[in-house]
Amino acid sequence: NRSKKLLYALPIILTIVLFLGTRNLPYNNPTTPEAYSDLRPPITRLLASNICAAGDSCQAPGGRLLSMSEIFFDVGDQEEIDSIYEDQLSEEARFDYTVAIKQKEVLGPNLPLAYGLSTVDGFDGGLLPLRNYSEITRLLLQAGAKSNDGRLREYMVEAPEDKWLDLFNVRYLITDKVGDQWRNDVFFDLQNPALIFPDDPPVPIGYLPPFVASEVWMISSGDPGEVQIVTDDGESWIIEAEIIEGDLIRYPWPGSTVAEAINLLPCNPKNKKADGCRIPWNAQALSLFDNRDGAFFPLVPGDYRMIHSGDVKIYENLDVLPRAFLVNKWTYVPDIQESLGLLSDPDFDPRREAVLIGDSDNAEGRNGQGEVSFIYYSPGEISLKVANRMPALLVLTDSYYPGWKATVDGADAEIYQTNVNFRGVMVPEGEHIVNFSYEPRSLMGGMWLSMIGVLGLIALAFISRK
Repeated sequence: NRSKKLLYALPIILTIVLFLGTRNLPYNNPTTPEAYSDLRPPITRLLASNICAAGDSCQAPGGRLLSMSEIFFDVGDQEEIDSIYEDQLSEEARFDYTVAIKQKEVLGPNLPLAYGLSTVDGFDGGLLPLRNYSEITRLLLQAGAKSNDGRLREYMVEAPEDKWLDLFNVRYLITDKVGDQWRNDVFFDLQNPALIFPDDPPVPIGYLPPFVASEVWMISSGDPGEVQIVTDDGESWIIEAEIIEGDLIRYPWPGSTVAEAINLLPCNPKNKKADGCRIPWNAQALSLFDNRDGAFFPLVPGDYRMIHSGDVKIYENLDVLPRAFLVNKWTYVPDIQESLGLLSDPDFDPRREAVLIGDSDNAEGRNGQGEVSFIYYSPGEISLKVANRMPALLVLTDSYYPGWKATVDGADAEIYQTNVNFRGVMVPEGEHIVNFSYEPRSLMGGMWLSMIGVLGLIALAFISRK
């Protein structure tokens, strides 16, 4: 009798313990609903840029984003927030609201799900943070670093190499301004430095505004090279550096004009003293400058342009690979580790080659022209039109995962584990329709088990009535 009483009391005791144990969880400290519902400027800018958001059924998927910012920056409208909510929320609730705002500014992992935006880290954008993903993200992080949970921004100290951003379909980079500098009343964006060795090719500035300038200012270390300016009327100037102060240098132009192209030329030993060009040139940041009125415009080395500047900055990758593309060279390896080894080779070019996990003959063809276009894109079904002049490998940079099936013109096709985490399908020469569909066996098994369970319950009910 006593044991029965204890048995009945156990659920009550368990409920009380669980209730008390949850008192310190965040949901017990509510803040304003605007912490979730308000749109911050970076979100609005990305929504306006994406033709098709993740999770929609549409013609083509939008480019992915990668956030590299912590939340150490100050919110620009903090005083306004405090004045609005000072009489409505406690200090703790206002603090929680500010933290929520910062997370939305940097679009931390899984937040993009709320807005239908594709991202590299988190449970959206066609990439699942499973083992394959964890292995390939080594390419995005510093040597030796590894992310086990997909929260890449907590492991990043600098922007990944361009070719990996291109391969991951990273169209947008989100950073903050914590490390940027004002020097002599000129703003310098220090997020994307260019390290240039003497034998390197010139580094172009991918985006130039129609801004009239008379010089380029730069924060620089190492042995600086020259800067080539191509003007809008076709003139070309090669200009040497002049020191302003410390690591701040300038490249004065012969006149004020709009630059059509700017190239950073590596240090040339022929133009230096005997001990010159020993240290690589680190072009940390540069800005156009007009000496007539002190106006300036920050520039970004490489194929990027800034499309938003507020509490955080958003850069657009101008050279990003599409979500699906063709390559004409592929190599088979037996496992993930060998695949990573080939991908890590400095000469590996994801635009023209791929590494497949499998056992077959390697192939290399001519760089034949080919086109890939999306007909339909949804989380569980994808249709593409492929036109190519020679047999090729179609690379889709969504996660390789059991349950996906592929067809080429209606005929079953094998999906290869490509570049560790992505999908590849062999496509013959000509025009073809390639379809991907998610049809896992576990789903069918679950449906049959559910049906058996329902039929069993019906049978039990029928028997009990007799």
